Amino acid sequence: MKTLYRILSPVFCIAAIPIAIFMPAIRLVITSSLSANIMSTFGIKEYTSIFDLIKMISTADESSSQLFKVIYQIFTAEDSKIADMLTTTPWLIAAAVLLVIILIAMIVSAVLGALGKSGVCTIITGASAVLAIAMNKCFDAFAKPFVSGQIGLKSLLSTDSETVLSQLIGNAANVACLELSFMYQALMLLCAATAIFSLFAYFDKKYN
Repeated sequence: MKTLYRILSPVFCIAAIPIAIFMPAIRLVITSSLSANIMSTFGIKEYTSIFDLIKMISTADESSSQLFKVIYQIFTAEDSKIADMLTTTPWLIAAAVLLVIILIAMIVSAVLGALGKSGVCTIITGASAVLAIAMNKCFDAFAKPFVSGQIGLKSLLSTDSETVLSQLIGNAANVACLELSFMYQALMLLCAATAIFSLFAYFDKKYN
């Protein structure tokens, strides 16, 4: 059991990194009566991973580039009130920070697991599972005003804007869904499974 744990535990812990990067992290659904394919028009997927976001920004096509340009202009305009409206932004930052903490904790756990420190790994990976749940709660707090309609897409656009984005979205667009997706679920289950595995290894080492 001791040898098996030293081999499998680091593998489980390191698996958190590709899960966080490549698995769908965010589910976003935008609907509009003016366009049934508003998301595909701008190349926005319903399920997006962190890797997809990086790729979208670094190799954006013309429509996506225009979308990012419009968003940038909205946030940097002198008369922009976006900063005052997005009062839930700290929740998004908190979710991102928690994700980084979880990944660092899993990397540390991988090293400790290879050294056979199953007791410490149980605590760290168990805490990481709890942090994953907290990360989801933080993201939900960030997304709530958008999904509830408290902050509508129309309010994020200048009233005098004549951009393609504002013309397409118009008054009828709304965020139907904004939530963490499979990445969060897989990460939480991985942390919990590793914690349980480490706990069994700890008791096996202590009593055998």
